[in-house]
Amino acid sequence: IQSKIEEEEKEKLQKQLQEEEELQLQKRKKRKIKGNSRLSFSEDIIDNDAQEEEEPHQSNNIETNGGVRCGKLGKDPTVETSFLPDSEREAEEQAERERLRRQWLREQDQIRNEPLQITYSYWDGTGHRRVVQVRKGDTIGEFLRAIQQQLAPEFREIRTTSVENLLYVKEDLIIPHV
Repeated sequence: IQSKIEEEEKEKLQKQLQEEEELQLQKRKKRKIKGNSRLSFSEDIIDNDAQEEEEPHQSNNIETNGGVRCGKLGKDPTVETSFLPDSEREAEEQAERERLRRQWLREQDQIRNEPLQITYSYWDGTGHRRVVQVRKGDTIGEFLRAIQQQLAPEFREIRTTSVENLLYVKEDLIIPHV
């Protein structure tokens, strides 16, 4: 009885081993098909191979149903690629930015160097209206220095006063020399 049981177990093991080997062979075949195919339609490739064997007069690059080429896959020149990084385009953009930056700086320097006439009034109890010419880029301190130089010959108290002690008052706004 024991020998029969052992024989049955051996037979079962052999059957299992054979089934496992068959499954592994099938898996290997599937892997080979998947490994060689470029498309997920592996059945179509097998069918095409069978058709090519049946009809040897057709070329290898053309399918029988639609005349579509199955050659090498490559780049499509009609695809929009302007959003992709490109070193040449980036260099051109950087050069354009630099040119525009230099142009903007030149324009700003021209604006700062334009003359500006300001009418002011020196107040010492009575108003003395005068006009002084300064550049647009000058600071308040430079503006007050120009006023001091203009008023110094006429007013003795201005000669002894420094620019730090002067204020520029424009309506409700009091601006010191700084």
